[in-house]
Amino acid sequence: MKLLKETGYKLQVICEYVGISRQAYYKRLYSSNSKRDLYQVLEKVVINNRREKSRAGLRTIYYKENISYNFTLLVTRYPSLVT
Repeated sequence: MKLLKETGYKLQVICEYVGISRQAYYKRLYSSNSKRDLYQVLEKVVINNRREKSRAGLRTIYYKENISYNFTLLVTRYPSLVT
């Protein structure tokens, strides 16, 4: 859908073609952007931890960084990540 929008088609026409509302389009767009942002943050956490200890596994990093607590904060900030 992004490709169609970039080629010059109007959003209204694209949404009618796909069969969704404009609200659903923007909801999906926001959701994908939020997930991408979350993945980038988590990737930076993993990279920084592995600089200190190159053999650190994800479980070790998870408990060391208290990601479960931080993830809960992120989910409350971005509730669309759960869906």
